[in-house]
Amino acid sequence: MNRLKLRESILDSINHKLKNVNINDCTKALLGIVKDRQDGTIFYDYEPRETIGLYIYAELLDKYDEKIGFILSDDVKESGMLTQAQGACNLDVLISDYKILSVLDGNDAERLREIYEKTINSILDMVIADDGSIVIDATPYNIDVFDSEYAYVDAITWVVSALLGALNFCEANNKYFEAENSGISFSNEVQQRILNVISFCVRYLVECFIDITDKNEKKLSQGWNFTKKCSEPSLYFTYAVSECQLDIYDFFKQVIDKHDIELKIERIKKQYSLEKDDDFYLYLSAEDKMSYESINENSEEFKLKKKLFDVINGHENFYYEFSNQVKLAARNAWSLTKDGIDSKFYNGNLSGIVDVSTIESSSSSDALFNNIFVINNVISGAIDEEISDRLAMAVDDDEMNKIQSEYDALLETLQAAVQRIIRYNKTLQSRQKDYIINDFIISCNELFEGDVVKKSQELRKKKIKAFTLSPLLVKTNNLISEFLTKYPQYDMIKYLDELLMKKRSMDDDGNYIWLWEGGEYHITSNYYYLTSLAGFYKYLDAYESRFSAIDHSNESYKTSLLDAQLRELRKSGEIFKLTDQTKKLQEANEKLQDQVTELKSQESEVERVIRDLLHREIKENLIVWITEGVTEMKEDVYAHLFDDDFDATHTKEFAFFDSFKKMIVMSFLKTFQERLTYFDLENNRAGDVADLLKRDMEEKYKRLITGIIESPEFNK
Repeated sequence: MNRLKLRESILDSINHKLKNVNINDCTKALLGIVKDRQDGTIFYDYEPRETIGLYIYAELLDKYDEKIGFILSDDVKESGMLTQAQGACNLDVLISDYKILSVLDGNDAERLREIYEKTINSILDMVIADDGSIVIDATPYNIDVFDSEYAYVDAITWVVSALLGALNFCEANNKYFEAENSGISFSNEVQQRILNVISFCVRYLVECFIDITDKNEKKLSQGWNFTKKCSEPSLYFTYAVSECQLDIYDFFKQVIDKHDIELKIERIKKQYSLEKDDDFYLYLSAEDKMSYESINENSEEFKLKKKLFDVINGHENFYYEFSNQVKLAARNAWSLTKDGIDSKFYNGNLSGIVDVSTIESSSSSDALFNNIFVINNVISGAIDEEISDRLAMAVDDDEMNKIQSEYDALLETLQAAVQRIIRYNKTLQSRQKDYIINDFIISCNELFEGDVVKKSQELRKKKIKAFTLSPLLVKTNNLISEFLTKYPQYDMIKYLDELLMKKRSMDDDGNYIWLWEGGEYHITSNYYYLTSLAGFYKYLDAYESRFSAIDHSNESYKTSLLDAQLRELRKSGEIFKLTDQTKKLQEANEKLQDQVTELKSQESEVERVIRDLLHREIKENLIVWITEGVTEMKEDVYAHLFDDDFDATHTKEFAFFDSFKKMIVMSFLKTFQERLTYFDLENNRAGDVADLLKRDMEEKYKRLITGIIESPEFNK
C-alpha cells in the first residue's frame, strides 16, 4: 500500500470539496471527513467509514516493525505485550468497525490478515510461558516485577480486549460470527489458547478486587489497583477494568442478557406473586423487553457464544462475580461524586476537591481525568439500568415520580459533568495551559503494603502514559449518547472537529494526516482516537444518517423528520416506555390541573388582600406626610405674615388651619385612590407610587396655600 499516494488522493478530495460542495463553513480539519450537507438541514454527510479506515490503516502501517511488531511511540521504538495487544485492538477496530477489508484488494488485504494473525499469535506466545503458566507483564516498559503470581492489571485488560476480537476469526466461529469473508482464520488450537488466557484473566481480576468499605473512610474504597494484594484501589485501574468487563459484555451480550433478565423475571414473580406467566412483562424495563424478545437461543451463533462463554465463566460463575464487582465500584465512586461532579473536580481517590487555581498552578494534574473515569465507571456499572429496573417495577405514582427524578438527575449530572470538562479544557487551551491536563501518566501514588511496595515504586519510575484527554472526552460523550441520551446532538460535530480532527498529526507541508497526537504518535492514544471516531460513526448510524437521507427540498420535510424520529422510538423500545407510563402521567397531570384550578380560584382573593394591605400602608403614610407638612406650612405662613414674635398663643388661627388640614388630607386621599387605578402594583414598586403621590402633594400644597391666603376668612 502506497501511503504517499493515498495522502495525495486525500488532498485532491479536499480541494474538490472546497470548490464544488456545500460545506464552506467547515474547518480545514473537518474537510477530511465531511462529504457534503443537504440544503435545509443542520446534518452533514460524511465520508464512508471504510474510506477513513483505509487512510488510518495506511498511516498505522508505518508504525509496524516486521521484526518486533507495533512500536510504542515515535520516541520509543520498542515493542512488548502492551503494544502488541494495543496494536491488535487497533487492527480489530479497523477490520470490524471500519470494514477496511471490503476496500482492500489482493496483496493489501492479505498483508492485513498476515499482520493481524501474527500479532495475535505473538500475544499468546508472550503470555503463555513454556511451562504453561500465564505471565502478563508491562513490556515494553522493562519492569522486572511481574510474574505468574503478580500480573499487571492494565496489560490484562488490553490482552482480554485483543483476544476477544480474535475469537471472531477462529475457524469454528467464522461462519456464524459474520467474519467468514474476512479471510482471517485461527485454528481450534489457537481458539483454546485464547479461551484459556481470557478465563485466567477474568479469575485474576476477581481475585484482585479491593474492598475496604469497612474502614468507613470517605474515599474510593472499592475497585482495582495495578496487581493483586494492593491495600487500596486506584481510580484509573478501576476504570481500565470496567472497560474490560464492558468488552466482555459486548461480545457475549445476548448470552449475558438472557441470564440477567431471567433472574429478574424470577425475582418479579416471587415479589408480586404473579398468576399468569407473562404478567412479568409489566415489570420489565423497555430495554429488557426489547432484549428478551430479540434473543434467539436456538440460533447457531447463540449456541456457539454460550459455549465459549461457559468456558470463560466456569462453574464458579467468575464473570458474574466480576460484573457485580464492577457495579459495586461504580456505585462507590458515584456516591462520592454525584453531588458535585457537574461543578467540581476530584482528586485521585475521590476524598477531596481540586480547585481550578490548584490545577493551573501545577505542572500537571489528573483532576479532569478523575472525573472522566467516574463518568465511564457509572455507565459501565449500569447504574442507569438499575434505576430503570426499579422504575419498571414501581406501582405507586409517588414512587414512580421519585425514581424518574433520580434517573433524570443522573442523566443531567453526567451530561453537565462532561460539558464542564470540555469547557474548562477549552479555557486552558486559550491560556496555553492545556499541557497541564493533557496527558494521563500512571502514578501509583496510593498506599501500598508488603510485596507490592517495591513493585509500585518501579512502576512509578517508568511514568507510563495511558492516553491523552481529547479522545477520552469524545469516547465518554459517545457513551452518554449511546446509553443515556439516545438522540441527535447539535454539538457532536463541534466535538468531532475540536477534540478529534484537529488533534491529528500534520505532514511537512502542514496537511493533516490520519494519525494523532500532533506529530508525537503514541499507540495507546492512537487507539482511543480511533475508537472514538468509530463511536462517532455508530452515533451517525443511530441518530443522524436517517435525517440526512430525507428529501429536504420536499414540503413535507418536517413531517418526514418526525416520522423518522417516531420510527426510531419504536425501534429502540423507548415507545414502550412511553406507553407504559402515559396513563400514570395523565392521572398525575389531572391531579396537577385540579390543584392549578384551586390555586387560581384563590388567586384573586390573595391579590385583593395584598392590594388592601398595600393601600392601607400607603394611605397611613400619606396621612403622616400631610399632617407633618401642613403643620410646618402653618408655622411658616404665620412667621412670614405676622411679626417675628409669633408664638403658639394664636389659638384662633391654629384652629382655622386645623379645619383646613382635614380638607387637605381628604383631597390627597382622593388623588391616591385615583392614582392607584392607573398603576399595576404587580409590576411597579410601592415606592414608585409613593414618590408620585408626594410630587402631587407638593403641587396641591401650593394651590391650597394660595387659596387659603387669598380667602376672605384669612384676610379678616
